[in-house]
Amino acid sequence: MWTVSVLVATTLSGVLLADVYPLSFLPPAQHSPLGPPQLCRQRMEYCFSYNRRSSIGPDDWNRVCDTSPCFGGSNQSPVRIYPHLVKYFCDPNHRLGYPPRQLVTGLLENDGYYPKIAEGTISDIVLQGVPGYSDCSFRLNSLHIHVGKTGSRHGTEHRVFGKRYDGEMHLVHVRDGGNASGSVAGQAVVAVFLSTRQGQYSPQLDAILDWLINIQDYNGSDMCTEEPCTGAMESRMMSRMAARNACPHWRSGSGSCGGSNVTFNPDQLLPSSRDFYYLYGSLTTPTLSESVLWQVVMQPLRITRRQLADIRTMETRFSGLFIGDNGNHRSTQPLRGRQILANCCHKKW
Repeated sequence: MWTVSVLVATTLSGVLLADVYPLSFLPPAQHSPLGPPQLCRQRMEYCFSYNRRSSIGPDDWNRVCDTSPCFGGSNQSPVRIYPHLVKYFCDPNHRLGYPPRQLVTGLLENDGYYPKIAEGTISDIVLQGVPGYSDCSFRLNSLHIHVGKTGSRHGTEHRVFGKRYDGEMHLVHVRDGGNASGSVAGQAVVAVFLSTRQGQYSPQLDAILDWLINIQDYNGSDMCTEEPCTGAMESRMMSRMAARNACPHWRSGSGSCGGSNVTFNPDQLLPSSRDFYYLYGSLTTPTLSESVLWQVVMQPLRITRRQLADIRTMETRFSGLFIGDNGNHRSTQPLRGRQILANCCHKKW
């Protein structure tokens, strides 16, 4: 049986009042006791691959520029989640999400690694409910989707023991006053599992995914080769960025990748149950900076097999390769002493 701790307010005498709750009393996620977060600020976009046989594949991402210092860090993501080892809390006043009626606009595009929405007015909306950071503003920066390769039974980055999902959507946020991937807790990511077999239907997500058939091609001029980072590559990438003729994954939304403008409600991209796991971790793509506060929502969203197929048939920045050839998710990384926490007052998903 799992133990659920109910967080309550206390009187000066220390007597617990079970019917009195603070606005939020969840403890913040902590980094690994084996080492502080390693920060690798993302200066620009360098090529990396999800092909494990590549010299710049996931097992060799230390060869990608600016990534080596973080590659062997103690706070890497994603991770495996074993529900019976999670420390549970129940704060019914704590809500993870966004202002319910606020709409934003962004550019939906194929950036050569995954379908992504960025730029526009999405930074106008602020994420609410990052445990321990109620006095900070985390602004939405982008969202993208990870899936497994064609035929794979698993498509997520984070893995919950006993569960199998087809994809994982990441809503990425940047903290006001921080330096994004260059700051400890400079970013907050909300991860939502996607499943073709179970979960809640989201008309908002459905409308976005139905449009992916129109952005199958990768239209950026910045194609990749299977080469480790070199000084010449860095110089070439800097020149391309200066000329604005590239389609960089980290600055997507400029329109150089093609795409379509969309208006959406970010809060409706989350399921009705906001129970979630949370921990301290890293980006799951180079530079792998350990700058991320992760919130992994328990309840999945439902997608169709057609929508999953449309993601997998999108072109990548590697000539002749599609997302489904290798998938676009990183394998799980060791916890190294980190504690996974959860705010869960309802069903265990």
